[in-house]
Amino acid sequence: MGEDLMRLHLVSDAQFCSPNLRKERFGLLGVGLFVKQPKAGAKLHLRQKTDHQQVSEMCCFISKALALCQYFETEGIRFPDMKVIELGAGTGILSILVALLGGDVTITDQPALLRQIERNVSFNIPSSFKPRVKVRALCWGRDHTLFPSDYDYILGSDIMYFYETIPLILQTLLHLSNENTVVYFASRMAYGQKMIGYGYVIMSRYFKTELVCRYEVKDINVYRMVRKTPTPGDLIE
Repeated sequence: MGEDLMRLHLVSDAQFCSPNLRKERFGLLGVGLFVKQPKAGAKLHLRQKTDHQQVSEMCCFISKALALCQYFETEGIRFPDMKVIELGAGTGILSILVALLGGDVTITDQPALLRQIERNVSFNIPSSFKPRVKVRALCWGRDHTLFPSDYDYILGSDIMYFYETIPLILQTLLHLSNENTVVYFASRMAYGQKMIGYGYVIMSRYFKTELVCRYEVKDINVYRMVRKTPTPGDLIE
């Protein structure tokens, strides 16, 4: 692109009314991010049906994705020619940044959110970078087998909201990953510390799980996970 500074204008779905949005600038990894996100207290409510046909409301924010961006900046993590998939991408901000930093990125979320992700990708990714970016629906524990298992990185920002989705996320991670895959998750503990802690305990049966960073002000933890060597009798409960 020839410039150290690029501008990303992220737009949210129509469910975000403009009076509830604020615009901020973030300087991350040499990229200038101009991001539209909800004002304090503004929420996007989605209705999601699980495999158990239970309908729940969830609120989407992008602060956890920005926490991962900040962590990658601090640690000097780059993604040249790396194969990356993001789970529950929301606006797609994290994947867009990873693509601009050289990653071959698959951005996934619920079908209802793909339109806003595609809009953000179209608006922010230069044409020469677009072949690196794919936007696809992925329902955890259901159609994960349609995806390969050779990703270098798997990313997720605050995707553990409900106890019943934890085994579905685990199934998905086990399929998408291999012994060389690195998983980075960011979780805001205030959303349910007991439930999130339980999720990482379950993950730690199959992944070496390490808390690599904590942002005290926003109460966000960043975890790094890699596959353990499987042993006979390993089962997903």
